Amino acid sequence: MQHQEILTTVAGMEFEAHLPPFDDRLLGSVRDLAFLVWGEFDLDLQWRLSSMPNPMVLSASSSGHLLAFKCGYALTQTRYYSWLGAVHPDHRRQGLASRLTEMQHAWLAGRAYTAVETAADKDNTAMAALNLRHGFVPHGLRTEPQRIQILYAKQLP
Repeated sequence: MQHQEILTTVAGMEFEAHLPPFDDRLLGSVRDLAFLVWGEFDLDLQWRLSSMPNPMVLSASSSGHLLAFKCGYALTQTRYYSWLGAVHPDHRRQGLASRLTEMQHAWLAGRAYTAVETAADKDNTAMAALNLRHGFVPHGLRTEPQRIQILYAKQLP
């Protein structure tokens, strides 16, 4: 049975932390929202969340509908990777990504993680602004044949 914890409810939205084993309905909703946001979604969500250490999915939902999510997993015992997140286009600019980021960092700090890392495509200015607002600093680039990503890191309290 999936472990989930309602972290808070604000203005009719529930913010939850989901730990493995993940419910197929949750993963389906994450996949559907990712497809809506990016138009295609070829990352193996199930594999990554079942194979990587200490995975977590944070979600924001209303009336049972997923509005936003943030997924991550451990890189080491003290470093965490904030891997994937999205906000439904109809619910952007409401602070959902910021709230999930803050919740993720608080959750990590409470579990002895000392750093969190993430990456964003070089042209994703919204993600760059979110990362900088939440204390990340750029620390490198990852280049692939058709993609350049900026790597970000943040020390946790």
